[in-house]
Amino acid sequence: MGRRKEPRKEVRLSVKLWGTDEKSRPFIESAFTRNVSTDGALVEGVQQKLKPGESVGITCGDKKGRFKVVWVGEPGTPREGQIGLESANKGKCIFDVAVEAPGPDPFVHTGRRERRQFPRFECDASMELRVEGAPAPIRGKLSDISMGGCYVQMMMPLRVGSKVDISVWLEAVKISTAGMVTSSHPGFGSGIKFIGMLPADRERLQGYLKTHAATAMERNRSGLGNKRAAGAAAGSGPSKFIR
Repeated sequence: MGRRKEPRKEVRLSVKLWGTDEKSRPFIESAFTRNVSTDGALVEGVQQKLKPGESVGITCGDKKGRFKVVWVGEPGTPREGQIGLESANKGKCIFDVAVEAPGPDPFVHTGRRERRQFPRFECDASMELRVEGAPAPIRGKLSDISMGGCYVQMMMPLRVGSKVDISVWLEAVKISTAGMVTSSHPGFGSGIKFIGMLPADRERLQGYLKTHAATAMERNRSGLGNKRAAGAAAGSGPSKFIR
């Protein structure tokens, strides 16, 4: 087994762990981090029975994010009550601590190539969704968007394969297109693939993403510089990931 090259920060933070159990019932409980990174965390004090591959949510202060359970500590061992988490939104750190940006990470290997065709960007735009055969539209928020699709936040997600019509308000710009649900995560939301977007809507989306990408790149550069400066001032190097 390889070791993570992603820097970890040893820190104990109070968090809320939430999601839905195997019977689709919502749960929420208090827990603590043992170490964190920009793309994951080791959380301990977990009572809920979880399995690798499941999706959970973490709230830390006023920030929240979606995570995949990578491993679960075996009962009766020193790791009982611990779980290893990997962020569903790479590069979006919800923990308010100075952590270096991640390097290549051979620790988790899926044996599959990255299937995402378009880069995605964090987005909390309002949206309206009309599901084929449903009498009323669904209104809510996105969590990210790309040229190929978006992720819609909803507690009761749509069934994979459902056909939808979606309208999104990107600041002063509205885009509309048909789509299909490609992923579904109870307690979090649904991934939607755009289908047959008209040229005018596609051009508007491209313009929004181009501006958003430039802003995000500048913000990431500034944030990394500030975190490195804070780490140097504290005189502490990155911590080793505990597994």
